[in-house]
Amino acid sequence: MPQAQENKPDNVYESLNLELTGNWKKYQRCRTSCCKAPKRKIVHDLRTTLRRLVAIVDVTRELPFSLKTSKFRKDLKLVLDTVRDLRDLQNQEKELRSKLQSAELKKFQRQLTKQRKKEQKDVKNCLNTVNWKKQDRKYQALSKSLLEGAKNSTQMRQAEPTIQISLASQYQKVENSTHHAVASSPPTLHRARIEAKKYRYSLEATSKIYPVNSQIEDKMKTIQTVLGEIQDTTVLLTFLYEFLVEHKVTDPNSDLIRFIRSTEKRQDESIASFMSKRQQFLDQSRPNFAHKGEDIDKRVSKLRPIGIQVANRSA
Repeated sequence: MPQAQENKPDNVYESLNLELTGNWKKYQRCRTSCCKAPKRKIVHDLRTTLRRLVAIVDVTRELPFSLKTSKFRKDLKLVLDTVRDLRDLQNQEKELRSKLQSAELKKFQRQLTKQRKKEQKDVKNCLNTVNWKKQDRKYQALSKSLLEGAKNSTQMRQAEPTIQISLASQYQKVENSTHHAVASSPPTLHRARIEAKKYRYSLEATSKIYPVNSQIEDKMKTIQTVLGEIQDTTVLLTFLYEFLVEHKVTDPNSDLIRFIRSTEKRQDESIASFMSKRQQFLDQSRPNFAHKGEDIDKRVSKLRPIGIQVANRSA
């Protein structure tokens, strides 16, 4: 018996609504779990789902309908920012577990654990004050608008070129931040990471209508891993330096020195890897719109990069 084919969206609006609905269900599960016990994996899943939702909202803001989504986006960003520091502490605590050989490192780990527990408590308190029903209503309003847009032929004609311009514009932000990243400036590297994440999640948000080339997706994941390692080591070293100053450690023991030096080495290697491969990353992550026969808006042709193919929905 032949397998039933997966239903493909007929237009941008349906595609975005499918992505919105799927991620909203995941978000509801994650936020419920996080309100009870914000453990490391739950916090990670919550943040990833929130980033996807923010990307979807950002894409919908470019569409030709009147629904205002700025407050909805602000609500999502607030939850995302609420768990940011907790995620950093959880990552660093995990990093230290296999390195605890000296009294100073154990003391440092105890301080991180104390901070993490306090942050967990603060996160739970903050999340339990959020008006989730109000958030759900805003999601429902956006979903309804997308479904209505799918029935409007004028909006559908305008939507695809608009999305293409939006993705091309986002790629340009990635390109600019990547070219301006400086090895000795962690903030510029972090900016490149943020823009790469936004771009990747925007590609994912439109992947049902523009299937992302697997090589591009793999390249984006690889470069994000490298930039994530730079950020993690930067945060860990910041925590370590603050610990040394706060506890007036003027003569750290050999284990602590080795740990700091190994972390600095990892950071240097990750930065060197990013700087040497950034142009290759940009070349391979540039979007390309292969249209279905109709002319692409001239504005898009000026921005048109390489890698995304429009789904053949006649198949």
